[in-house]
Amino acid sequence: MFEKLRQLTGIPTNELPFEWQTEQVNYKKGAMITRQGEVEQFIYWIKEGSVKVSAFVDIKEFILDFWFADDLFTSFASLIEQTPSQTQITALTDVIAERVSYTQLQQVYKQSHQGSEIGRKMAERMYVHKTRKEIELLTLTAEQRYEKLLEQSRRLILEIPVKDVASYLGILPESLSRIRRKVIS
Repeated sequence: MFEKLRQLTGIPTNELPFEWQTEQVNYKKGAMITRQGEVEQFIYWIKEGSVKVSAFVDIKEFILDFWFADDLFTSFASLIEQTPSQTQITALTDVIAERVSYTQLQQVYKQSHQGSEIGRKMAERMYVHKTRKEIELLTLTAEQRYEKLLEQSRRLILEIPVKDVASYLGILPESLSRIRRKVIS
């Protein structure tokens, strides 16, 4: 996580004027990391694996995003506002991650300008990701969005259940199967 913070801020981590404590956590495939309705308490950095962010309406699951190795993730609105999460985060594969608590983030932000800079950069990164995703959803075809997913993490996308990828793309699983055949051939 320290390397990711250095990349975000440009500040060498050995020059940060505060103590940064991360905790390594491991999740088995299918484990719930954040439950819909719970208040998010952590921000995570994925060392290995992938997760999905989804929302449930009645019993229907809508896949909102996927995060892969070297990504930061959290239920961002819940973390910032300390309100119940409208999303659920689930391990798609076995996941090894590091996490930092909301409480520690708040302490770091108060301790130094660099701490606030880290928080701002993390928020900016998540905002840019969300904006790009919204633009892609409105301007790219399902096939083009699928190709972008393949560019991100080809191996993991092929391991994600077709129904999850189809939900993320906003298409039926049968349509995704046709796209996969076309793209892979």
